[in-house]
Amino acid sequence: RLPDELDDLTGTLVEPLACALRAVEHANVTIGSRVLILGAGPIGLLALAAARRAGASIVVSADVNPARLSVARAWGATHAVNPQHDDLVAILHHLTGQLGCDSAIDAVGLPVTRRQTVEAVRPGGRAIFLGLHQDETAIAGNLIVRSEITVQGSYCYGQADFSTALRLLQEDFLPAAASWLTVRPLAEANASFAQLIDAPGDITKVILRP
Repeated sequence: RLPDELDDLTGTLVEPLACALRAVEHANVTIGSRVLILGAGPIGLLALAAARRAGASIVVSADVNPARLSVARAWGATHAVNPQHDDLVAILHHLTGQLGCDSAIDAVGLPVTRRQTVEAVRPGGRAIFLGLHQDETAIAGNLIVRSEITVQGSYCYGQADFSTALRLLQEDFLPAAASWLTVRPLAEANASFAQLIDAPGDITKVILRP
């Protein structure tokens, strides 16, 4: 049940924010943490906001969509990287004194982003797989063993995450919904999904209204 002061548009964000909060908790993000988030779609952006809330000092957002990287900068990413043009792992090592990130969260779910998640973290770091896309992924097993990297999945949320998400939204934790959400009629559902998959442009998240 939504409180009276929370509009239904903002209310749609409780569930995805809860998922992001859980992933950041699994990543053990604390004050001063250096974090990579792969993907600047809705879940990646919400994980970015959650990581900043947890005290991360460096939050690198990586995406191949320049418009989404601009949104990530506006949300507080300290660095925004397009892996199609730049060597992501090299940039991360430069930012962290050649150590690597304390944790990395893959909010995409492709084999390439899962590999980058593992390769980006320091010895003893945490690689969190949050995105669900392709199933099988080959990752650097010897690197995981030698660097004692923890690889963990993050799926959905617990009740505490859901309650925290609702409270944060009541506290205006996120940018105004109207500034980054696109509202369309339910009849445009198929076209909206196709656009988000094939050519999202500057669209971040679509809300469908019956």
